Amino acid sequence: MNTCYQDWVPVVIKSTNAVKLKNKELQQTVEKPMGNKEFIRLNNEELPTLNKITHAQAQAISIARNANKLKQKELAAKLGIPEKIIKDYENCSIINFSPVLYKRILKNLNVDPKLYI
Repeated sequence: MNTCYQDWVPVVIKSTNAVKLKNKELQQTVEKPMGNKEFIRLNNEELPTLNKITHAQAQAISIARNANKLKQKELAAKLGIPEKIIKDYENCSIINFSPVLYKRILKNLNVDPKLYI
């Protein structure tokens, strides 16, 4: 009773050309998104939308301020805020529009905020 027993698993060696061809086929089937990684990340994220002031709202401040014969500097001092904020609101260039501050400005100019919101 002479039995031969193998305790190892046979190893198969493949040609490198076959592996390269298979990798190339896989790369062609996978769609690559356009753009760089940062663009893709930003495109997939939910970006917060910033509040913006409308042109009509900015004009309302300017017209009401002029009707009260106030300068931007005087209005800012009356509200206790920097003059640049009043300028930015009137020029529609405010970065983060605050509806609360907008209402406060209009109230100080004796204008009903409900008309312009």
